[in-house]
Amino acid sequence: MKRSLLALGLAGALGLGGVMVACNEPTPTTMMVTEVGASDVKGTIEKGYIVSSITLPQQKSDFALDLNGDKRADNALGNIIGTLATQGLDAQTGVNASVEDGTVQVLLSLTSSDPKLAKADDAVKLTFYLGKGKPGMFELPDGVTNNDAAVCVGCPDFSGMGMFMADASTAQDFFARIKTAGHFTSNDPVTTGHPVTIHLKVAIIEGAAPLDLTINGAHVQFEIGANAAGAITFEKGQIHGSIKKADVDGTIIPAVATLLTGRICPGGVMNHKCVGACNLNGSNGQIASIFDSGNCSNGDGTMAMMKDCVIDTCEVAGNSIITAVLASDVQIYDAKGDYAPSAANMKKDSLSLGLGFTAVAGTVMK
Repeated sequence: MKRSLLALGLAGALGLGGVMVACNEPTPTTMMVTEVGASDVKGTIEKGYIVSSITLPQQKSDFALDLNGDKRADNALGNIIGTLATQGLDAQTGVNASVEDGTVQVLLSLTSSDPKLAKADDAVKLTFYLGKGKPGMFELPDGVTNNDAAVCVGCPDFSGMGMFMADASTAQDFFARIKTAGHFTSNDPVTTGHPVTIHLKVAIIEGAAPLDLTINGAHVQFEIGANAAGAITFEKGQIHGSIKKADVDGTIIPAVATLLTGRICPGGVMNHKCVGACNLNGSNGQIASIFDSGNCSNGDGTMAMMKDCVIDTCEVAGNSIITAVLASDVQIYDAKGDYAPSAANMKKDSLSLGLGFTAVAGTVMK
């Protein structure tokens, strides 16, 4: 009975009930953007920025955008994060830590005739990079035992005076024409003839290596703000795009399996076996009852075992709830594999994604 109630609760929380989906369908963001290219950018002022926060969606409507032209805002990643949250798995904490200590560095370079984006019809370029800096470490001052007093040594400088090294191989350009002063909205991913693909690292597991997400048909928007010192900041930023099904299967599903295993097997896993005692207290027992089902192949010659306190990738991939959540929700490619978003959505091939971000000024070295 508990398992049935939990499954029903998850379905409701994720909007899998037909009535709830119809009532809560998010309103798509309207984009009045014409195609802009490198030759349109006349300004020569270039300013660097570092992303100072990344915010995960908690539901489908968060940071959503129409990616395939069907007039519906898309962000299936919110369903995934929502599922983890129902099990007490706080993915946002890992993301916050990775940005704060520099494990994940996203650098941006804005080229325009006015860094405040106040000139109407100005064509501007935003270049996206991953940073090459080494992460810092949180250390407690001598004699201090309160973890809240830890100081981050060697972490990124978000004061506006930081210097950061960009990985030039990750450079990707976004273009926009300013329609509303202070607002950047890149070319429409539905109609663009030059789709952008970026690699974005997201650490949904605190202390573990971040996921390398390949985001196709990427779109960026933000508003110009200012900090207490008057320096330009990027506020209310959003990154949108889609992830191919093959990448979902190869990156997101294994990460979810690792998260779930960490809850019920805190001692770690070796050779597909839980090291130390299992933790099945509270909701952990429900995680085990739903996911630790066994009877599937790991693809490496081993089989997942039932009730062994290890949630294998195949156990997540075959779970009916997760299968529904991770199902492709948008059609982004045609039969030839070319980028061609389809409003008909007859052959869904990708998972939609949307994230929030803010950024502060910094010197970006290439």
